[in-house]
Amino acid sequence: MIEDLRKGRFTLPAETGIDNDVKRIIEKWGADAIRNSDGTILSKELIKGLIIR
Repeated sequence: MIEDLRKGRFTLPAETGIDNDVKRIIEKWGADAIRNSDGTILSKELIKGLIIR
């Protein structure tokens, strides 16, 4: 049960140009959703990486 609570249930705000940082945080913190925080469109790489995870 504790293992299940360590990752997920976290929405990560993302901005254009920080894809590598966002990918690293997704893996480290286990984000289960991302959203754009600067009004731009999220990269397809970020969206695809999160869906596959």
